[in-house]
Amino acid sequence: MQRGIKHPEGFHKVKFVNDSFGQPTMVSYYKANGSPNLYGNYCIKRKSYDNRGNMVEESYFGVRDEPVNNSSGYHRVTLEYNAKGQKTFRQYFGKDHNPAYGPDGYHRMEPENGKNHYFDAANREISDVEAKNKVQLIYVDHIESVNTPAARIGMQAGDVLWRFGDWSFTEALDIAGKKFPAKVDEVNKLIWSGFVAARNAAKTKPSRLVVIRNKKPVHLQVPMLTGDGKLGFNVQTRSLPGKFFEQWAHVFSKEGQAKR
Repeated sequence: MQRGIKHPEGFHKVKFVNDSFGQPTMVSYYKANGSPNLYGNYCIKRKSYDNRGNMVEESYFGVRDEPVNNSSGYHRVTLEYNAKGQKTFRQYFGKDHNPAYGPDGYHRMEPENGKNHYFDAANREISDVEAKNKVQLIYVDHIESVNTPAARIGMQAGDVLWRFGDWSFTEALDIAGKKFPAKVDEVNKLIWSGFVAARNAAKTKPSRLVVIRNKKPVHLQVPMLTGDGKLGFNVQTRSLPGKFFEQWAHVFSKEGQAKR
């Protein structure tokens, strides 16, 4: 099935392939001229199911049908279910087919004796303390339009927001964490409000934006914003184990400061 649309992200047509039960096995995006086009940072999404209709695999591919990571940071997720249809196993892999972290900060989940156990990318079980010590990163889920400031300065789906003008994710996290210990939603709200304040400041002067892309800092220049002052992107959050975030913060903060 094909559906023709005019979408602000630049694709014109969406093609759906369904199995004999009507479940989607492939969704792909195309330009008006018929050539493949990215939706966020993938062009093709594939799904497969077991004989009970449960999705057992989902994976993402680029315009050349090459494996790519989606904006949450993984290429493929596999799942298993029990006789009641409840998920009993889940694991994530990157585009290099190596273990990767999913949006909740673990590589693999499996239950035992009524309790879910979580494992990191090295297949080591994550302790209850480590499970609680996760950091919610804010990343770009998709760019709203090819004509937005975000698109023009080179932002991409999957970019993790790190620094914008005087706003710093690490500093905001530290302040919010002290004000709202163990309250993830309140911490995220306070961090985001700080980013919005920095965005509003960009209405009066150009600003520097630093994002983390493919585990490396990318420095972007934001011109003085006009109109509603919005950059034009939507965000989501995903978890990163605390010990890995500490490594990020040490390396990327030093690199960011060196170019200030």
